[in-house]
Amino acid sequence: MNKVQVCVRCRPTLRHEVNNNHVILKDHKVIISINEIKEFYFDEIYDQQSSQEIIFENQIKPLLDGCLNGYNATVFACKQ
Repeated sequence: MNKVQVCVRCRPTLRHEVNNNHVILKDHKVIISINEIKEFYFDEIYDQQSSQEIIFENQIKPLLDGCLNGYNATVFACKQ
């Protein structure tokens, strides 16, 4: 069984986004864009205060441990 998980770390909200209620976080799983009335669901959302170490410990390390036990894993990181 394959399962793809998507985790994101959000950049700081820009002033015009705050003023227009453009983007809000909800339950650490959903990003809602008010102006466009869209919801985006993720397995985990990290805010801008989340360090690389926290993300590594929570998301990457368990995958590495699985690889050492014979499982396959892929980590894809991108920056916009």
